Amino acid sequence: KAKLLEMFADKDLLFSPWFRIIANRWMISSGEETGKGGWWDDLDRTMNTNEFCDYESIHRFDPQEEHLGGGGNAGPLFGVGK
Repeated sequence: KAKLLEMFADKDLLFSPWFRIIANRWMISSGEETGKGGWWDDLDRTMNTNEFCDYESIHRFDPQEEHLGGGGNAGPLFGVGK
């Protein structure tokens, strides 16, 4: 967990925007959004229960800042994702 956070802080490394958002929101989350903590906080519970399953919600988020712009001048669409 600590190594991944360290790697996220390294501006020379580029991660898929979706991986970065999913990792920050659910894998290593403090639990503020869900009240459950992150998936890595209790892998046994994550893998053997349905506590982290959400079949009802559609989660929308924009890519991180380093993935905006480009030839199509992509910008935020949903205004969420940090």
